[in-house]
Amino acid sequence: MKIFIGLMAVLALTILPAFAANAGVAGHVIGPGGTPVANAKVAIFRLPLRRVDQAVATLNTDKKGFFVMLPLEPGRYMLDASVPGDLSDCSVHQLVDESVTHVTMRLHARSGCTPLRVHPTMVNGALTADVYIVH
Repeated sequence: MKIFIGLMAVLALTILPAFAANAGVAGHVIGPGGTPVANAKVAIFRLPLRRVDQAVATLNTDKKGFFVMLPLEPGRYMLDASVPGDLSDCSVHQLVDESVTHVTMRLHARSGCTPLRVHPTMVNGALTADVYIVH
């Protein structure tokens, strides 16, 4: 009986993590006029930034301007939405366990993510001062 209980405990410890809920993000990208933007590029970065050139995920919106990224580990993320030309939006969101964070990204003239001095709590010390960071 003790062996059976031990085997069940080991089995539970190996199977349960596979069913653990994860966070995620979903939303819409809309243009300056309020209409959905198809094929907008959405890049998702985990904060603090480790490498500016490596997004956790990069995806495109569908024809209704919708995007979704599941699963993501809980934590702080920077989302950057853009289209060819000069329209973009950038925002930071806290993703929580068992929750999908819904966002609406409104494209406007590039000003959401601009080259600024690096904030030490958002990036590690190995990066230079001219990285894209949230204002």
